[in-house]
Amino acid sequence: MLTGAFIDAVTWHEGILRIEGHLRPKSSILDTRPEESIEVAIGDSKFRATWCVRNDRAARNGLWCGFAVDVPVRDWPHGSNGLAVLIGSAPPVTALKTRALFRNDRLGRCGSFAFDVRAAADKRVIIERRAGGAAALRSLHLRSDVRAVLRRQPLWRWRLIRLLTPWYGRRIWLLGERHDTAQDNGARLFQFIRRERRDLLAYYVVRRNSSGWTKMRPLGRVIATDSFRHKLLLVHATYLLNAFDMDVYGIPSSWKRHDYVEFIRPRAGTRRIFLQHGVIYRDLSAIVHRLSAGYDLVLSSAESERAWIADRLGFGDRVALTGLARHDTLRPDPEPRTIVFAPTWRSDLVVPSYREGAAPTLLPGFEDSDYFTFMAGFLNNRRLREALDALDYRIRILPHYELRSGFEAVVGATDRLTYLDQLTVEFQDELAKATIFVTDYSSTLFDAALLGIPVVAAHFDPVFEAAGKPQAFDLRDTGFGPVTSAVEDTVDAVIGYMERGAVREDIYDERVQSFFEFHDQQNCARIVSAIEQLE
Repeated sequence: MLTGAFIDAVTWHEGILRIEGHLRPKSSILDTRPEESIEVAIGDSKFRATWCVRNDRAARNGLWCGFAVDVPVRDWPHGSNGLAVLIGSAPPVTALKTRALFRNDRLGRCGSFAFDVRAAADKRVIIERRAGGAAALRSLHLRSDVRAVLRRQPLWRWRLIRLLTPWYGRRIWLLGERHDTAQDNGARLFQFIRRERRDLLAYYVVRRNSSGWTKMRPLGRVIATDSFRHKLLLVHATYLLNAFDMDVYGIPSSWKRHDYVEFIRPRAGTRRIFLQHGVIYRDLSAIVHRLSAGYDLVLSSAESERAWIADRLGFGDRVALTGLARHDTLRPDPEPRTIVFAPTWRSDLVVPSYREGAAPTLLPGFEDSDYFTFMAGFLNNRRLREALDALDYRIRILPHYELRSGFEAVVGATDRLTYLDQLTVEFQDELAKATIFVTDYSSTLFDAALLGIPVVAAHFDPVFEAAGKPQAFDLRDTGFGPVTSAVEDTVDAVIGYMERGAVREDIYDERVQSFFEFHDQQNCARIVSAIEQLE
């Protein structure tokens, strides 16, 4: 029935050790709940498990490929034990590690027992239990460090440095986002901390001599990406906070991501806080689900979003309703008759920058794609061009980071159309200048709506839409502006706002007011409080 069994998380709470994982079926995916019983063997002991829904793995292994087992700590076998999964009367299948396991690993001391989780050379998951409380935990940690050094495991030198610098192990907050800019929730939260909570030992990481470095350096405690201090702070960090994928943008580029995840993060016990870079309304189970991403805390801006993340993405009470840090500093500063056009990107059209060792590169077929056809059709539309001239409007085009190299092929810059690059301008500043905002599926439409700007969302791509469903809410029913499906519809909506003086309808004002939980510019304070409550 199976080709593999994999462990994604081992955690403990109130005397119960919980193991969660997924199965890889041999021939067909597990779309329905299997009738067979499922058990997890720990050494010579067996424990009844339960079948679980796994939204994050539904497309690959089936919705019901998940399993979980709760084992009272007192019943866990002593010493080091491997795990195996048994289904019905079939032979046991050895449980192997996943990268997610080391993101989710929350072992340590549970009452009078200490636990350690590791992977053997053949990828088998090993859990070691020792009696003795805090002393046993210290012993397990020391043995783990010595083992890493003697076996020359990846990043073993940094394990040794961590061991030799215990004085550095204070409560460190390490914030960041992209390596080259400082424009999102990480930067905004760090600015708040340096202004209002200087009692926190917080550092911001950004590439030296980048625009983000120039901007953030005067605040103090700004660390250069890839520097020795960056690495030293990371092996001691209590909290790692990022608005993007922290396994990509939170660690030095010279470290292999999986090496950090498996060999440093569990030993340091770093808590991972996802600051987000927009409101989640599409299904991101495949990349943000708790058992894939392993975040200790995810932030949200609305109750409907919080409930969606808690349920669909599996985070439960690991979601905090705080608002986003960058929304504290949203202030309208409109330039008359300015349209900001900020479409998002497509992963099938570009090699993304977060792929290890890659730079954003357009894939063959970009100019033949529906994406290119829509963008070129909209920006080159005759009626839109005539309306821009007649009503004296201008469009400022702000492509997504990952596709900025491709947009110059869409249409050349003119007196009425200007291209902007987020490496040289701040998105939030440009958004504040807008009198009309146009996008396709970018969550920045929520920022524009919060600013009071008329929003037009061009949902022209049925394939992209289908990939993001089910959704937390449908923008066609509960959105903040017209949702269009073709070039001409989009042009009609934009020209309509231009002719009406860029005034948003009352119904959208009411929806914005009721959607967002907070309108008080106190999001950063709530975020810090939510993180402090993790302890």
